Amino acid sequence: MEATNVVIYFTGIGKKPYIGITLSNSKAYLETQCLCYADNALSLRKISGYYGSSSWISKEEISELMLGCFEEGSNFEREMEKFFRGRPYERVKGIMMNIYGELVLVTRPKDVAFSSRREL
Repeated sequence: MEATNVVIYFTGIGKKPYIGITLSNSKAYLETQCLCYADNALSLRKISGYYGSSSWISKEEISELMLGCFEEGSNFEREMEKFFRGRPYERVKGIMMNIYGELVLVTRPKDVAFSSRREL
């Protein structure tokens, strides 16, 4: 799985302002609108995207971009921290998006730092 590069920005000022989030890797690009951030989950809406030289991006390719946000090498957490600028922020645990009529939820893999701990 390839790490996803993330850019968060404000746009639409004057019309209907919104928070834009782009997700990209070496093969694909996706521009989204942030609908909501609640309970440590992001809800996104697809605005546009492409895969390779095609102007169409599939559900699987969008899911891979979302999963790549939680891969080592992604700047997702740094971008979220910059966006919140000192306000209370906890790590995002999931990203939701309606992709071509199907709701997709991608969650952060559980940390394995305490995997050797035994239950009594």
